[in-house]
Order: sequence, then structure tokens, then C-alpha cells
Amino acid sequence: MNNSDIGFGRGSGGSLSCIACDAGSDETDPSVSADNSMVVFSANYNGSYDIYRVSTQGGKAAALTNSTDQDESEADISHDGSKIVFKVNSKGGAKSEGEFYTMNADGSSQQPLGIQGRAPTWSPDGRKIAYMAREGNLPWQIYVYSLDSRQTQKLTSCDNNCRFPDWSPDMQNITFNLTTSANPASTNPAGIAFIPVSGGAMVTLVSKENAGRPTWSAAGWIAFNSDNGIEMIKPDGSGRHILFQGNYWGASWSQ
Repeated sequence: MNNSDIGFGRGSGGSLSCIACDAGSDETDPSVSADNSMVVFSANYNGSYDIYRVSTQGGKAAALTNSTDQDESEADISHDGSKIVFKVNSKGGAKSEGEFYTMNADGSSQQPLGIQGRAPTWSPDGRKIAYMAREGNLPWQIYVYSLDSRQTQKLTSCDNNCRFPDWSPDMQNITFNLTTSANPASTNPAGIAFIPVSGGAMVTLVSKENAGRPTWSAAGWIAFNSDNGIEMIKPDGSGRHILFQGNYWGASWSQ
């Protein structure tokens, strides 16, 4: 399986099956539905990035967006499976900050949220979205947007970049990764941390080892990619172990 493919495996480890595997395309940023039936991801099959869904059993991916002059990427499916949040950029900007949209799980009713950032992720109750954004040339920080109040809360004040958030199952904390530099262009991961949504001190779980892209399971495990592959750890720092060894990144739990 290539780095740009989408694989599907079990939380107990073992082998990964490739479910989106076009050798000439970049397939990235998977989000697994709560019932384990499908994966939503972005790919540049037709020259620009669009959002697709595919069965966890494999098969042909179905396009949920279809545009030639812009990129849709970094999709996340809500825990009840009804909504998808994603990022929109002009063509060639899939790895940059963009505007967030929501749509139904079948691709209908696409609506802008009027906020900018990267890596949007639904809260378990579907009423908030955590994401990363920056002000000017300052480091990336983690924010929370409420769909009820239409208000935004800045959650972190990181000296270096804080990137790629995900919610704890009880919605009390958000995990994210740090980087090796305060330069907002820095993408080198440097550890896994989490912070209370209500405010408080940041807790660092993993330092260095290129640890990044954390994702929090309903069972309480945080998975992340590192120099070792895909690892798991408990939020109290216990139980760390390698789930899938190899050159893998960007894991996503079903819920």
C-alpha cells in the first residue's frame, strides 16, 4: 500500500486492507463513519481534489463533490453519519487554509459556514467543530466553532504550532499535535497533547518521534502516526503500543 492510499484495519491491529488505491492519485484525510460502513476522503482523481466516499469493504468510490476550479478536502463525517464538514480552496490550495462548508452525507445541500481554517472535526454531539487556524504569520492554534451560537473560541496559545485537532468522546478535551518550530510553515510533528475545552493547562502525552495527527476513539484510546507507524496511547499516558508498523499516517477512528 502506497503512502497516498487509504487503508482500513481494526483497533486490535493486524493487517490493513487497501480500499482506495489509485496508483496515480493522492488519496488522503480519511474519516470513518460510526457504523464502520464507509470512509469519506479526498482525492485528485480528476485534476482537482474532491470529496469521495467508499465502502470499508472496498469497491468504487462515489464522488460527493465535483468541481474543476477548486479543491474540496479534509472532510470529516459527523458521529450520527448525517453530515460532512470539509474545506474549500481554489484549485491547487488543498494543503492551505480554506473556507469550511457542510453538506449532507450524500453530497447534497452544500452550505458555507463563513469561517476559515484547516482540519475541521465534528464534536460527538454534532453541535461544534474544532479546527486549526492562524492569525497572520503567527503559529497555528486550535479553535472551536459553535453551530448554535455561531461563535468561535480560541482554545490554545501554543508557542509552536498546534495542529490537527480531535475530540475526546466526552467532549471535555481536544487532542492535537505540536510541531518542531513556531514558523507557521512548519509541518514537522513533534508530539501529541490535549487541552480541556473549558480551558486549562495543556497535557503533553508524547514528545518528538515525529508524532502527529492524533485521533480519539470512543473507547478512550488516542491513535497517532509516528516514526514507528500508527500507535495508540491512553490519555493518562499508559498502554502505548504500535498498532500498525510501517510508513502510515493520518489515522481516523470509527466511533
